[in-house]
Amino acid sequence: MVEPLVQDKIRVKSESVQTILARLKKGRVYIPDYHANQWNLIKKSLFIESILNNLTIQCLLFCEDDTRKYEVVD
Repeated sequence: MVEPLVQDKIRVKSESVQTILARLKKGRVYIPDYHANQWNLIKKSLFIESILNNLTIQCLLFCEDDTRKYEVVD
C-alpha cells in the first residue's frame, strides 16, 4: 500500500474573489517568487475578464504556512 505524501488535513471550500483579494491586501495571502514569470499580460487580461464576466475560473490552491498565511500554490 502506498502512503500519501501529504499527511496534513486537506480542506476544500469555496471563497469569493473579494475574500481572496481582501486577504491579499491584508498580507494573509501571498504569491511566491516561483509564480512570477508564469503569467504574461494576455493570460492576466483573460483571467480578469473571466472574473468580471462571472465566468468559471480555474481552481486556486493554497497552502497554509506556520504563520497562518496562505501561499498560492497553483
